[in-house]
Amino acid sequence: MNTFFATAALTASVLAGASAAQAATLEPGVYGALLLGRTDGSNPNYRHGNGISLGGGLGYRFKPEWGVEVFTREFDFQPLRISTSYAYPERHIGIAATGELPLNGTFGVTGRVGLGQTQMTRRNMEAGDRTSVSLGAGLVMHLGSHVSATLGYERYTRVNVNAYLAGVEFRF
Repeated sequence: MNTFFATAALTASVLAGASAAQAATLEPGVYGALLLGRTDGSNPNYRHGNGISLGGGLGYRFKPEWGVEVFTREFDFQPLRISTSYAYPERHIGIAATGELPLNGTFGVTGRVGLGQTQMTRRNMEAGDRTSVSLGAGLVMHLGSHVSATLGYERYTRVNVNAYLAGVEFRF
């Protein structure tokens, strides 16, 4: 986990130096996000390490600080999974209200609260869905008016999953 955040912080610092002269002008509109990270939690699936997490979202900003997003998260991306006797959270699809508190023209603090369905899987078969509330916080660095780098944490309450994600947001 420390290596992940150290690498992300170093990348953000390099990008900040390269784009220090650019101040983002955020306007209302559509955006898309791509995310990569890792997950952990109380499920037996995480006993032997962390899972790879992939995610994406499509949203709309009503104001530069407020928006809504439809999103998906793959909690444990393992194409060649060994069959398990217990149900584990595989993916989540939901909707979230998003917000940003600008710190200056380049950086901001983000937050989100969402609701969605988490697909549970057992022995490579669906084991039902659980409705979960998701909460998140993070940092954003605007690399211009159309691209941002993100770093954040999300918690999925009913399935006890923590996601640590780095991503890119594209505004249209």
